[in-house]
Amino acid sequence: MAGPPPNEALAELVSVLTEDDVRDLVRLFLNDIPGTMEALSSGPEKDHVRLAHSMKSSSQYMGAQDLSKLFADLEHRLALPGEKITPDDLKALAAEFDRIAGPLRTFVEP
Repeated sequence: MAGPPPNEALAELVSVLTEDDVRDLVRLFLNDIPGTMEALSSGPEKDHVRLAHSMKSSSQYMGAQDLSKLFADLEHRLALPGEKITPDDLKALAAEFDRIAGPLRTFVEP
C-alpha cells in the first residue's frame, strides 16, 4: 500500500488536487529524472539551461528543496558565458536525487 505524502509540499498539493493526481505527478517526476540527467550529460548544451529551469521547478513542487536549489544554482551558472555542466554537477544532482527518491517511491508504489 502506498504511503502518505512524504513532505509538506506534497501534502499541500494533495489538499488542492486528489491524492491520485499527486501520485501521478510524482511518478512523472521520478520517470523524467533519468532522461533529464542523460540530456544534461550528453544532450545539446543549448537545452541545458531550460532543463535545469524545468527541473528546478519540478523539484520544488515535489518538496525536494535541496535538489531544487542545485538545479537553480546550475541554471544561473549555465546562463553565464562559457559555463558548462561538470561531472561534479552531475554527481551532486544524482546523489541528491538518490537521497529523496526513496520516500517519493514509497508514496507512489502500491
